[in-house]
Amino acid sequence: MRIKFRNPPIDELVIGSYFPPILQLQAQHVGSFWASVLDAFPRCTQQAPLGEWVQAQDEPMPMPRFWLITQDDSRLIQIQKNAFIANWRNRPNVEYPHYVTVKHFFEEYLAKFKTFLTRATGAEITEVLNLELTYTNFLAMNGLKVFSDFVRLVPGVDAPRLPEGMNNIVGYSGSYNIDVSADLNLRITVTQAKRNIDGVQGLVLQISAGGIPDPRDWLATSLWFDKAHDQIGKVFLSVTTKELQNSWGPQEIGGSA
Repeated sequence: MRIKFRNPPIDELVIGSYFPPILQLQAQHVGSFWASVLDAFPRCTQQAPLGEWVQAQDEPMPMPRFWLITQDDSRLIQIQKNAFIANWRNRPNVEYPHYVTVKHFFEEYLAKFKTFLTRATGAEITEVLNLELTYTNFLAMNGLKVFSDFVRLVPGVDAPRLPEGMNNIVGYSGSYNIDVSADLNLRITVTQAKRNIDGVQGLVLQISAGGIPDPRDWLATSLWFDKAHDQIGKVFLSVTTKELQNSWGPQEIGGSA
């Protein structure tokens, strides 16, 4: 049985795919694709690409990364020459739809983009170079004044032992890498932070899965994401206490959610 939380501390969920650069893809194509999904994504912004800039010979400048954003700002898709990514973000008055729904959102618009790309440029995305599944959680200190007391609720965080009277840690950051299997690795990052929207102190706990599906085709990606989701869930439960988990309203369910 899996555990699903009624009020999880999730701040963002990222589902990403990376593939060999599609040199035929240019900014005007992304604009045409945006027009075809404008009802779902009324806003578009540009960002620097993830990784190295990719530029075709006939382009006067490299194509940026495009964000297509929903009206409530909670969902977006990111498009660049070698990546397609979907995000869910925590926003006021927006309920977290859980993994299965965000995965469906990613798969729905990836399929639409791949169909559009072939029709508009003749190119096809066939090979998968890397996949990503990242959960970013914010664990609020809930009134606790001393950081060393708070981290006792997160046994996966190893706070340093300090002399008496020096337990008010005001900054913390740590990361761990875990090889789960040949096709999957995890990175756990913990950072003490203040939440921008309300100034609450806490920990940002990010668990990111990366890897290459076997075989390297799109049929294998769905199973890879489910495997990554299961492994991230196990790590999340292992580094947080039952006390914290109970505050989020745990429910036992079957399958992936």
